Amino acid sequence: MKSSRIVVSTSLSTSYLESLAMNIPSLVKSNYHLEPMRDQAKKYLQLLIDAKILHFSSISAAKHINDVWGNIDQWWASKLVQDNINEFCNKYAKNICNKETEGISLIVWFSLKDPTLKKLNQRIT
Repeated sequence: MKSSRIVVSTSLSTSYLESLAMNIPSLVKSNYHLEPMRDQAKKYLQLLIDAKILHFSSISAAKHINDVWGNIDQWWASKLVQDNINEFCNKYAKNICNKETEGISLIVWFSLKDPTLKKLNQRIT
């Protein structure tokens, strides 16, 4: 994943959380009707839409990839994209690195509906 120019995920699953937490250029193509979103999550997913990371149509996703392909890093490093990723990750994907085990990342992904995972996140943060 780290050597990818851009990571494309086709659903709102763990892979896009991992790539965002590692700050790897990422794009998600999701089907809103197959992956309904909780009301609490919509505010944070809108951040990804605004940054052109989250798309609900293949045409939109492909167009964006074509638009940024010549300079993916310029899009990815922009203030809007980085600010939105940081805010989203602070809520849904925390990248925790231990200095003694540099290079090892732990992705903490939790669901507000799962009290066990929510407690785990509260202990870590």
